[in-house]
Amino acid sequence: MLKITTDNTLPETLLILEGSLSGPWVTELNKAVIDSGCQPDTLKLDLTGIQYADEQGLLLIRDLMAWGVSLAAASPFINELIKPPR
Repeated sequence: MLKITTDNTLPETLLILEGSLSGPWVTELNKAVIDSGCQPDTLKLDLTGIQYADEQGLLLIRDLMAWGVSLAAASPFINELIKPPR
């Protein structure tokens, strides 16, 4: 399960993610990003509450970052997982 909370109180839009980023939840995050209507440089992701991410979830995060979305925060575990493969 993935909970996505949108915080529009900052100059940027912050999507706060909690739970698991896998399976159908990867599609839900992608939909939330598109539905936000934000430009990539005004969108941030808070991954602090993510306990698990499968390969598709990690790929989406990497793709979003390459597109210009930034990370507001992430656990050391998730930070290590989203590093591009060598």
